[in-house]
Amino acid sequence: LISGFSPYNNQFEETFEHSSHYFTMRGAFQVLALISLTCLVLGDLKMTAFEDKEIHFRSITGNTYIRADDDGIEQGSYRNDKTRWTLSPRNTYNNSYALYSIEQGQFLSMQAGDDNAPVEYSSAVTDSELFFFESGVTDRFCIKSVKYGNYLTMATSGNGVTSATDCGNHETFSLEYHGQPGDSMEVYQGISVVFLGPNGGYLTSETDEHGHVYLTSEAGEEESWYLVSKDDGLYAVQSASDETYLTFNKGDSGTHLSTSVDYNVEQLVSFAKIKQGIYTVRSAEYGTYMRADGTDVYAEEHTGDDEAWNIIIYEAPSTFYVDFDKANGQLVSEDPVSIQAKTVTNDTPDTNDVEFFVSAVTTETSTFEQSSGVHVSADTEVESPVPYIEDDSLELSTSTDHYWEYGQENSLTRQWSQTFDVSVPAYTSYRLVSRVHMTAVSLPYIGVLHYKSTSNVIDVSGSWESVCRHNLHYLTFELQALDSSATSLIENAKSPKGVTRNFLKTRDDEEEDEDEICSESCLENCESENQNASYSNILACYNDTCSCDAVYIGNSDDSTHSTELIQNKKNVGTPNNNNKHYLKSKSRH
Repeated sequence: LISGFSPYNNQFEETFEHSSHYFTMRGAFQVLALISLTCLVLGDLKMTAFEDKEIHFRSITGNTYIRADDDGIEQGSYRNDKTRWTLSPRNTYNNSYALYSIEQGQFLSMQAGDDNAPVEYSSAVTDSELFFFESGVTDRFCIKSVKYGNYLTMATSGNGVTSATDCGNHETFSLEYHGQPGDSMEVYQGISVVFLGPNGGYLTSETDEHGHVYLTSEAGEEESWYLVSKDDGLYAVQSASDETYLTFNKGDSGTHLSTSVDYNVEQLVSFAKIKQGIYTVRSAEYGTYMRADGTDVYAEEHTGDDEAWNIIIYEAPSTFYVDFDKANGQLVSEDPVSIQAKTVTNDTPDTNDVEFFVSAVTTETSTFEQSSGVHVSADTEVESPVPYIEDDSLELSTSTDHYWEYGQENSLTRQWSQTFDVSVPAYTSYRLVSRVHMTAVSLPYIGVLHYKSTSNVIDVSGSWESVCRHNLHYLTFELQALDSSATSLIENAKSPKGVTRNFLKTRDDEEEDEDEICSESCLENCESENQNASYSNILACYNDTCSCDAVYIGNSDDSTHSTELIQNKKNVGTPNNNNKHYLKSKSRH
């Protein structure tokens, strides 16, 4: 019910669908929804993530900041030192906080409980300087005076920061960290970047026949820019190829952007972070935002999805080294895969020892998923150790000379070479299948980028994701019936250390009992079809027809291959048959 209610709209409607009929419920549910919303949403929040951090308070309607000027508390159109505050928890009331200006060295204070009551500075903390935080929409908050119960507002442009008796859109703020990777534009200083539009396309300094900038499909020199720092947190966006400046020409929405050789106030912009690596670009002169529409780039009064730009570092770093956090790596086992097979036959009355030589190459893919820090060009080379699995444990290579491409899928080849000694009983044929275990790996990392052109050191972090192959072993499939009452196949899964697991699959009692032997080509097809399946496979033959029945180890939800576990059905003369479990298939191909 709550999902249909807006605290800023007195209309409430919830529609239910039953068969082909629709019902609309109003009236009494309005009261229920309002009470529920008040209980669930308007409680005082504990702002642990922001406590004692340097932050900025940004209005979600005007995209302006609470700014601590010398003459009072005003609205600032961009972030700088005057918009830096700390959120200090106080024990006077549960979940209450004092807002401290770093620039002024004083606290924000509510002076009265009326609409448009003044907000001033105070050097000490009393009830007038304490505030609660209430949840607005996702990750946004209303800031409520503990003493008076009214809210900070930036409802009217140019009127500074005042108060309101209700919590609405104009009273809702987002909290932005200061100085974290990607939050401060200083991190981009002296490094060329590209602007990727919300729907694709890169901002280019080339202009069309009308002198307007536009978006291109690929990033190159004409699409790379420098952010030149000016006063009070403002920047000029300068082309790396021809040194012209990105220019807002008028204050009207729909006015196309261009470039200019000269530098003046029309080239000054501010940046506001929306999320990691994504920013709005706002004209300091006109207050409009850079907008993308198809390949066109023009000014817009309001912000939305089309005003969100991904700023990506284009310049290649001199070094980019990644350090893995092995202690916090996560491993999830997956089913093994086959890599090589061979059939061996012993037609003598004695047991023969044969060698099964395995030589194969496998390919693993991996990616660096990023969770924090600036966005880096996808083809940037990364230097790091190589993660691998040994004896079911995560290890890192001592060598760091392997290079990856950041943000793209990487391939790593592994060479497998091993000889297994296999004993083949008298008058027996074995199908030998070599396999490797598979383990999904999620490994946290911290990456550090260094650039020759600047002294900047940039940190990024995230997780390395891959599926590692390890523990080469082999299976034996006996191709000869064990007795005349049933056609049977035994799977012996043997590791290089000689550990043996045995499974037996027999035909249903009412089925024909002729002994059949699967052809080698049939087995090869079956192995090929099932090598990536999410279950173990045992081969069976029925009247010259090769069947690749799936035998699950555990419960089966597959309607095609249902199996039941039958214990101690029959003892047969195979190794290690104490406590053997037999699997009987109910399906037949």
